[in-house]
Amino acid sequence: MAQVAYIEDYRARKREQAARETPAPRPPHIHDGEIMSRDYAHIPDVTFGILKIREILAYHLFLDEVWPRLTLDLLQAAFDQRRDNLAPLHEASQALKDHIMSEMTPDTHQDLSTALLIADLIEKAPAYRMG
Repeated sequence: MAQVAYIEDYRARKREQAARETPAPRPPHIHDGEIMSRDYAHIPDVTFGILKIREILAYHLFLDEVWPRLTLDLLQAAFDQRRDNLAPLHEASQALKDHIMSEMTPDTHQDLSTALLIADLIEKAPAYRMG
Protein backbone atom coordinates (compact mmCIF):
# COMPACT_ATOMS: atom_id res chain seq x y z
CA MET A 1 0.00 0.00 0.00
CA ALA A 2 1.26 3.49 -0.82
CA GLN A 3 2.14 5.99 1.88
CA VAL A 4 1.78 9.75 1.92
CA ALA A 5 5.07 11.54 2.57
CA TYR A 6 5.13 15.16 3.64
CA ILE A 7 7.82 17.15 1.89
CA GLU A 8 8.92 18.99 5.04
CA ASP A 9 9.37 15.71 6.92
CA TYR A 10 11.34 14.31 4.01
CA ARG A 11 13.61 17.37 3.87
CA ALA A 12 14.18 17.26 7.64
CA ARG A 13 15.19 13.59 7.43
CA LYS A 14 17.51 14.34 4.50
CA ARG A 15 19.19 17.20 6.43
CA GLU A 16 19.70 14.98 9.48
CA GLN A 17 21.10 12.22 7.30
CA ALA A 18 23.44 14.64 5.51
CA ALA A 19 24.63 16.06 8.84
CA ARG A 20 25.50 12.56 10.07
CA GLU A 21 27.21 11.45 6.86
CA THR A 22 29.05 14.64 5.93
CA PRO A 23 32.35 15.22 7.71
CA ALA A 24 32.70 18.61 9.34
CA PRO A 25 34.32 21.09 6.95
CA ARG A 26 37.69 22.58 7.83
CA PRO A 27 37.85 26.17 9.07
CA PRO A 28 38.43 28.61 6.22
CA HIS A 29 41.94 29.92 5.57
CA ILE A 30 41.62 33.69 5.45
CA HIS A 31 44.66 35.80 4.63
CA ASP A 32 44.01 39.55 4.41
CA GLY A 33 46.89 40.22 2.01
CA GLU A 34 45.66 37.55 -0.37
CA ILE A 35 42.14 39.02 -0.39
CA MET A 36 43.08 42.69 -0.66
CA SER A 37 45.77 42.22 -3.34
CA ARG A 38 43.26 41.03 -5.95
CA ASP A 39 41.77 43.15 -8.74
CA TYR A 40 38.12 42.16 -8.62
CA ALA A 41 37.43 43.76 -11.99
CA HIS A 42 39.00 40.66 -13.61
CA ILE A 43 37.19 37.31 -13.80
CA PRO A 44 40.06 35.15 -12.37
CA ASP A 45 40.15 37.33 -9.26
CA VAL A 46 36.34 37.37 -9.04
CA THR A 47 36.43 33.57 -9.21
CA PHE A 48 39.00 33.50 -6.40
CA GLY A 49 36.79 35.80 -4.32
CA ILE A 50 33.66 33.73 -4.85
CA LEU A 51 35.52 30.52 -4.05
CA LYS A 52 36.76 32.14 -0.84
CA ILE A 53 33.20 33.21 0.02
CA ARG A 54 32.03 29.64 -0.65
CA GLU A 55 34.79 28.27 1.60
CA ILE A 56 33.68 30.56 4.43
CA LEU A 57 29.98 29.85 3.98
CA ALA A 58 30.54 26.10 3.62
CA TYR A 59 32.15 26.11 7.05
CA HIS A 60 29.59 28.27 8.82
CA LEU A 61 26.36 27.59 6.88
CA PHE A 62 26.94 24.10 5.51
CA LEU A 63 23.31 22.97 5.91
CA ASP A 64 21.88 26.11 4.31
CA GLU A 65 20.59 25.50 0.78
CA VAL A 66 20.41 29.14 -0.35
CA TRP A 67 23.98 30.44 -0.43
CA PRO A 68 25.34 28.10 -3.18
CA ARG A 69 22.84 29.54 -5.68
CA LEU A 70 23.52 33.11 -4.56
CA THR A 71 27.27 32.73 -5.05
CA LEU A 72 26.74 31.29 -8.53
CA ASP A 73 24.37 34.16 -9.34
CA LEU A 74 27.10 36.62 -8.33
CA LEU A 75 29.66 34.83 -10.51
CA GLN A 76 27.27 34.88 -13.46
CA ALA A 77 26.50 38.58 -12.98
CA ALA A 78 30.23 39.40 -12.77
CA PHE A 79 30.92 37.38 -15.90
CA ASP A 80 28.06 39.03 -17.84
CA GLN A 81 28.68 42.59 -16.64
CA ARG A 82 28.47 45.41 -19.15
CA ARG A 83 29.88 48.90 -18.88
CA ASP A 84 26.47 50.51 -19.36
CA ASN A 85 24.54 48.30 -16.90
CA LEU A 86 26.00 47.18 -13.58
CA ALA A 87 22.55 46.69 -12.01
CA PRO A 88 22.53 42.85 -12.26
CA LEU A 89 25.94 42.72 -10.54
CA HIS A 90 24.68 45.04 -7.80
CA GLU A 91 21.48 42.99 -7.32
CA ALA A 92 23.32 39.66 -7.15
CA SER A 93 25.85 41.04 -4.69
CA GLN A 94 23.16 42.62 -2.55
CA ALA A 95 21.15 39.38 -2.42
CA LEU A 96 24.22 37.45 -1.25
CA LYS A 97 25.17 40.10 1.31
CA ASP A 98 21.61 40.24 2.67
CA HIS A 99 21.61 36.48 3.13
CA ILE A 100 25.00 36.53 4.85
CA MET A 101 23.81 39.29 7.19
CA SER A 102 20.68 37.31 8.07
CA GLU A 103 22.81 34.31 9.08
CA MET A 104 25.44 36.25 11.05
CA THR A 105 25.86 35.49 14.76
CA PRO A 106 28.40 36.74 17.31
CA ASP A 107 30.37 33.51 16.82
CA THR A 108 30.52 33.81 13.02
CA HIS A 109 30.85 37.59 12.80
CA GLN A 110 34.54 37.78 11.90
CA ASP A 111 34.54 35.22 9.07
CA LEU A 112 31.19 36.30 7.63
CA SER A 113 32.37 39.93 7.67
CA THR A 114 35.23 38.82 5.44
CA ALA A 115 32.73 37.22 3.05
CA LEU A 116 30.75 40.49 3.03
CA LEU A 117 33.92 42.45 2.26
CA ILE A 118 34.79 40.20 -0.68
CA ALA A 119 31.24 40.46 -2.08
CA ASP A 120 31.44 44.24 -1.73
CA LEU A 121 34.81 44.36 -3.52
CA ILE A 122 33.42 42.24 -6.37
CA GLU A 123 30.41 44.52 -6.65
CA LYS A 124 32.31 47.82 -6.61
CA ALA A 125 35.50 46.99 -8.57
CA PRO A 126 34.02 47.39 -12.09
CA ALA A 127 32.66 50.84 -11.21
CA TYR A 128 36.09 51.95 -9.98
CA ARG A 129 37.74 50.56 -13.10
CA MET A 130 35.33 52.41 -15.40
CA GLY A 131 35.47 55.65 -13.48
